[in-house]
Amino acid sequence: MSEEQTRSLLSHRPDPNYGGISSDAEIIGPSPEILRQASLKALAVAKDIKEAREASPRTTDAGVKGVDVESQEADGAGYGHAGGIDIAFVLGQIPAVIVATILTFMAATAYFPTELPLAGKEILGMRMLLFSTVVAQVVITYKSKFDNALGLQMIENIPFYVELARIVMDEQGTGSEAISTLFFIFGFSSIIVGLFFYMLGKLKLGRVVYFFPSHVLVGCIGGIGAFIFVTAIEVTTNSTFSFSQKGFEECIVANFNLLAPVIAFEFVLRVLIHVTKGRYALLNPIYYCMTMPVFYGALWLLGVSTEKAAQLGYFFPALDTGGKGMVSMDLFDIFTFVNLGDVSFKAVAKALPTLVSLAVFSLIHVPINIPAFAVTTNTEPDMDNELIAHGWSNCLAGLGFGLQNYLTYSNSVVYAKSAGKGRSSSIAVAVLMTLVFIWGPIIAAFVPRCIAGTLLLHVGIDLFSKYPRLCVSPLHTALTPLLH
Repeated sequence: MSEEQTRSLLSHRPDPNYGGISSDAEIIGPSPEILRQASLKALAVAKDIKEAREASPRTTDAGVKGVDVESQEADGAGYGHAGGIDIAFVLGQIPAVIVATILTFMAATAYFPTELPLAGKEILGMRMLLFSTVVAQVVITYKSKFDNALGLQMIENIPFYVELARIVMDEQGTGSEAISTLFFIFGFSSIIVGLFFYMLGKLKLGRVVYFFPSHVLVGCIGGIGAFIFVTAIEVTTNSTFSFSQKGFEECIVANFNLLAPVIAFEFVLRVLIHVTKGRYALLNPIYYCMTMPVFYGALWLLGVSTEKAAQLGYFFPALDTGGKGMVSMDLFDIFTFVNLGDVSFKAVAKALPTLVSLAVFSLIHVPINIPAFAVTTNTEPDMDNELIAHGWSNCLAGLGFGLQNYLTYSNSVVYAKSAGKGRSSSIAVAVLMTLVFIWGPIIAAFVPRCIAGTLLLHVGIDLFSKYPRLCVSPLHTALTPLLH
């Protein structure tokens, strides 16, 4: 310390550069000039360290050269510092993996197309959803910057699929040629969506998707919520609902006994959510998992056999897989339906406006799901990278004549809050979904309709009433730094 600084300190006068103690015995911090110099030095040191790391091999925490710690962490959590498996971590991931698989399975059983006269449509619908979901899960695991995200087929696009099916049926009827054209269009639409995503990401146009008008997003999501709400009624009652007195009487009044369990389950869940005030992230998935044993317990208490309940319409019908044993012969039908000689390119041309609308509508999920999930998990999103990942997942699904997929916000949040993370856990989810792809049609016969109906009803109400506001809020939060 210099003589001038010493005199300044003893006389209780702050040195103009280094600070000191004031006459009121307050501690005076460094001056702005000193802070600026220190910041510049810190930035220079950080830059030198970064350049040194880039120029030399990465090292582990043990100091052994040639091993990248960060890439080791990205390859999958679950390994201890000594290279052994972290048993506690693996055991902690099991509930999250199971919850993620159950949520996907419930989505697969929740929507069976009811108005398309296709043989085996229930099996096709389930396996198409699961195939697209597995592809998305694998791609997101390796391409996304999130380590706790889940993929899912875009269930919100179902109205477009129904419209595409109607266009094909109007042109070709309901024979094998129509199925070939329909699956060709499904695959073609996924490739279009995938290329759209990929090019936006590759051209560094990720920020463009942020500028969709919020009222358009809210209107689309609210409309999808209303559609899913109606689908919940149709799935539960196994009938077609229409907004007319006849539709109300035939679908709701005549089948109110089937709707009663759904209403009861949804009412109890809403009460629990209100009482707990959202403090328990696992409330919804645990509740959905418990609805099935509760339903079976109610049948037992009332003395009603499962066979009788199935006759009354409380269960999905047993699906004829057409094969021997657990693995059906039609396991790969969704990959073999397309025969280019049977494809009606006239129907494809008629479907182009719908395909363009589907591509645009698929794009609006990205500025909602990714920023919202990033805010929820406190992660810095890379929109361009996520767009490229969505491009890969949709193009690969399209090559197998699958449907569009995306990073699902709701399931990902449940999975993340269940402590699910890491590449190994994400692959485990994909493996379990593959097993459901094989044996799902047999398992579905044991799923009560009210379980799928409750899930759809709850999601539909949330989308129609609350979800638009929840989506716009994190979107605004994510946009604020970009707009200033």
